[in-house]
Amino acid sequence: MTQYDDRIWIEHFRVSKSFVRQLTERLKHITEIKNTHYRCTVSVSIGVACSLFKLAHAFEYLQCSEFFAIGKSTMHVVLSEFVQAVNAVFKTQFW
Repeated sequence: MTQYDDRIWIEHFRVSKSFVRQLTERLKHITEIKNTHYRCTVSVSIGVACSLFKLAHAFEYLQCSEFFAIGKSTMHVVLSEFVQAVNAVFKTQFW
């Protein structure tokens, strides 16, 4: 994904690369989780990209998990954490 230019980012994720970078920086402190014995973490940038891809294309979790090489249940958790983090950031910013 680092080699994609803005045209490819907009085609796949419906937003520019700089927007994803800014969103990742804003959500980093909320969604960053450390590895535990029972859970391996997904990097924040991958989580943001997975979530945007899922929301942009409305694919099923299986298709998204195959595209990003993570499990279906992990994809669900990543999307859920992304939505909660976006709600938290924008709730504090606008209220």
